[in-house]
Amino acid sequence: MQFDGIGPKYARNIMMDVYHPEFRECIAIDARIESISKALGLEFANYNVHEKFYLEVATVAGLEGWEVDRILFNYRDEVLRRFSVGQASPPALSQLAKSDRSIIGHNEDKRHDVMKISDRQRGTLIGLAVGDALGAAVEFMAPGSFEPVTDYRAGGPHGLEPGEWTDDTSMALALADSMGEVGWDLDDQARRYCDWWQEGKYSVNGHCFDIGITVQSALSRFSQNGDAHASGDTAERSSGNGSIMRLAPVPIRYANLLHKEVDELARLAIESSIPTHASPQCLSACRYFAVVLSGLINGHDRDAVLASDWPPIVEIQGPEPFHPAIAEVVSGSFRQKQPPEIQGSGYVVRSLEAALWAFHDAGDFEEAVLRAVNLGDDADTTGAVCGELAGACWGESGIKEKWRNELARMDMIEKALQSVLNQ
Repeated sequence: MQFDGIGPKYARNIMMDVYHPEFRECIAIDARIESISKALGLEFANYNVHEKFYLEVATVAGLEGWEVDRILFNYRDEVLRRFSVGQASPPALSQLAKSDRSIIGHNEDKRHDVMKISDRQRGTLIGLAVGDALGAAVEFMAPGSFEPVTDYRAGGPHGLEPGEWTDDTSMALALADSMGEVGWDLDDQARRYCDWWQEGKYSVNGHCFDIGITVQSALSRFSQNGDAHASGDTAERSSGNGSIMRLAPVPIRYANLLHKEVDELARLAIESSIPTHASPQCLSACRYFAVVLSGLINGHDRDAVLASDWPPIVEIQGPEPFHPAIAEVVSGSFRQKQPPEIQGSGYVVRSLEAALWAFHDAGDFEEAVLRAVNLGDDADTTGAVCGELAGACWGESGIKEKWRNELARMDMIEKALQSVLNQ
């Protein structure tokens, strides 16, 4: 391949939007990339292995950009290995792409093929906030006792304005901020949760107006002992849904571990729960939920991801099976029940089951989250958990534009997304 004399406009077109944060530190010393960087008037050191890989595969192997992005996301270590040993020929990388296609399957919905991973990453957090805001006005209300929710509305126990969200989103923003600022540090995560609780940071209106008993008790312990590894209650009675409701930043950031280091992905999910929710039910729920969300973010078929025999789900149970109550949900209890057996409860098992029930056969994001919030009771959290699933599946682009435009404090959500996507 020879790109000497390439025009700046063409060079910019084929290199546009291919930067990927996973490859920041992998500088590729290659004359072909140098020629393009010169054409763009940029320093050679600004280019890295991602651009080299993207260029070779997209122009020689005949793959589309979304296919290249997927391979980079799923197979970072393999790509780097091939470059390091001089095996990064376009045919070899093309074969890697074909392998990826065979893993993902040929029968998944077409929208998953064309949607960028970044759209689904963004959708996971935005979906959480949208579901939270939709449910906020009917939180604590018995199912059937209110006019069905079809849009944002004012009111609820906290007197919020339409589009404003609650503690579910606030804690997710705090987690994302910690991950972006210091990396993975449970004590720092707990400190930021305390900032929200005590100072109103990360709140939609500057005040902590909604905090669960389990969370408050755990943060009180952390304030006294400073050890987030010991602040969460391990008792079954403390098995609330407060750690699955905020989980989105973990799979958004670490979904690329799904294919190569799924046990590490599961470990991080478990650790994210420990500062406030350390019961076996909560830890199992987070472990399962993170892998499901990562599968959806990576574009896997919904039915495959939700199957109890999906290989990543089977693999993470090798070292330790799920808690029996979570195992029942994983086995498909959400497919076999209907309300009132399906409940929008604050108990993590029933909360996860309800979100999966609302999501598993919904036709789109809107249908899924409205099913969830109209269960009532802990409606904001059921909506948030379902919103994570639906956002990971259909992406930001699958969320109704009106809901995105009218979601409160989108600036805070964007900041959180940048924290986890730009590491």
